[in-house]
Amino acid sequence: MKLSTFILTFGLGALSLQASAVLPLEMSNQTIRRNPLLEPSKLAFGAPDFKQIKESDYLPAIQEAISRQREEIQQIVDNPDAPTFQNTILAFEQSGQLYERVTRIFDALVDAHKTPVIAETEAKVTPLRTELANEINFNKALFQRIKTVYDREFSKLSGEDQLRKQEDGSRRCLCRQRACPHRASCGRSSSGACT
Repeated sequence: MKLSTFILTFGLGALSLQASAVLPLEMSNQTIRRNPLLEPSKLAFGAPDFKQIKESDYLPAIQEAISRQREEIQQIVDNPDAPTFQNTILAFEQSGQLYERVTRIFDALVDAHKTPVIAETEAKVTPLRTELANEINFNKALFQRIKTVYDREFSKLSGEDQLRKQEDGSRRCLCRQRACPHRASCGRSSSGACT
């Protein structure tokens, strides 16, 4: 009895080792297709290679780009260093490059060649894109970092920039960011300046 249990156990163990040794070889023969929208194009001027892109690539690429944009914004907000032009304004400007690239390609395709699959994808990604824009526009922590840099740098203006500041009558509002605490009373719609 013990001998047959041992042989059965040994046999199953050998079989499982053999199966795991064969599995990677089988998988290595299959090529895993990468989403071409998530990789920079090798064509001139970074033009999208539509020969490589499938309609089914857009939704996962946009979802991944949104995820990366969120991570980049969160890194700016969570930065423990005092807000500076480099770690706030420049980081914000450089964030979302993948998102911008993928959505520009997708939007061009929607305008130029909307198929039923693309229309379905558009219906799925529109609320995702709106949610991301709202998260960024209403992000009070991000707005506060931007405002801190803006207020500090604006006070340092001199020369022509100082004259431009005087012509404006007051500092320009950052109220395009909806997180501005005084957006409702800033009078931006009539004067274009924050009060």
